[in-house]
Amino acid sequence: MRGRIKFGTDGWRGVIADDFTFDKVRVVAQAIADVVKEDPKAERGILVGYDTRFLSREFAEAVAEVLAGNGFKVYLSEGPVPSPVVSWGVARLNLAGAVMITASHNPPKFNGVKFKASYGGSADKAITDRMQERANNLLERGEEPKSLDLEEAKGKGLVEEVDLREEYLADILSKVDIEAIRGAKIKAVVDPMHGASAGFMDEALRRAGVEVVAIRAERNPGFGGSFPEPIPPHISPLQEKVREVGADVGFATDGDGDRLGVVDEAGTFVNPHRVLALLLMHLYEDLGWRGEVVRTVSTTRMVDLLCERYGLRCHEVPVGFKHICTLMLERDIMVGGEESGGVGFKGHIPERDATLSALFFCEMMAMRGKRPSELLEELWGKVGEHYYRRIDCLFEDEPERRDRIMAELKASPPSEVEGLKVERVDTKDGVKLYLKGGSWLLFRASGTEPLIRVYAEAREKELVDRVIEWGAKRVGGEWMISSW
Repeated sequence: MRGRIKFGTDGWRGVIADDFTFDKVRVVAQAIADVVKEDPKAERGILVGYDTRFLSREFAEAVAEVLAGNGFKVYLSEGPVPSPVVSWGVARLNLAGAVMITASHNPPKFNGVKFKASYGGSADKAITDRMQERANNLLERGEEPKSLDLEEAKGKGLVEEVDLREEYLADILSKVDIEAIRGAKIKAVVDPMHGASAGFMDEALRRAGVEVVAIRAERNPGFGGSFPEPIPPHISPLQEKVREVGADVGFATDGDGDRLGVVDEAGTFVNPHRVLALLLMHLYEDLGWRGEVVRTVSTTRMVDLLCERYGLRCHEVPVGFKHICTLMLERDIMVGGEESGGVGFKGHIPERDATLSALFFCEMMAMRGKRPSELLEELWGKVGEHYYRRIDCLFEDEPERRDRIMAELKASPPSEVEGLKVERVDTKDGVKLYLKGGSWLLFRASGTEPLIRVYAEAREKELVDRVIEWGAKRVGGEWMISSW
């Protein structure tokens, strides 16, 4: 078996049939079993879910066989299921944890393993570090995982197939004002991007009274030749369909249904920063929610400005929803979000959930009687216009160069960017430069891909273009441009 196993920002991922193999998946499952055995809830069992990627069901069955071989009661999803439903299922069934087979938004050739802890959210680094160490020890020693044939395990009652869809949909629909949404007569295009949210988000919105037009809802492990990431250019079919059918809004989700992408009534992408700020505005102003707010280091300053306006405390944490999850468990967090489109809410699970986010977005449209572009104008009236861009710089065969560049930036950060003085430097996750006038520039090595991500935000579009391109040139590599 080639290569060591490394848990990144959100689990372990690899290229199918290269480093993501059945043998390695079984080793990771054994490592998970060894760690979870020490949990007081171990006897409650473990849930196993999977997305629509190539061989995901088969990988999930391999995990179930190893867990059953270690004496665990295993609840195996009957079909593909979004990650938030798996997290919800852990809390609902009061289990020791869950394994989700998915590579989220990554290209089709990837697959992965996420572990959800007993509280229904991403496991913290202390837990995944132990799993990673145990897995690599097993690899080095050549130890064979314990395993029990799936049919035999079912016969012994150790593996039980479950369908959480109906209970999950009923629960999230209870969290919004269905009558208000139904009365608004909203028409929405829903694009699961061939991923696991098909049959979940579209059905939730239909039951809430939204007229739904679904596209790319069939299973396609190649994702139609695109990436299952709900941002341009991957959502162009959604943008075109919204314009074609005259919809009020469009929603897309990533491969495992935890990230939300939004398109307005003109087919224009509403980036996740604006969506998070709008959802905060809705929760505070329309629903009367109170509490603290948390966002990741790569997420918009608009959240901070709204928190100042509302008198709320705003926390900034490293990239990775597990850091938001930790605060949601420790403090009274009303909403937490990240730049990739993941948002979590108080009173649900400490996890991002694209379907619940879409329901809240529709509720906001209904309560205010406005379409997305009008909501955005209202937001800008409170915090001013903000523009954001990200450029991913690829170092596919040069990981050492990537690491060297990041080390140099941290040791000797720039003092000026495009004529703007660097007023403060933050290195909690990458290197973030706070510039005079409120703009910022962030350099960060991806935790799941061979990239340096360069992020920037400014109040003027021309300025954010200048700042981001300065940053990308400073890094080098092959540019993969995301203009939001």
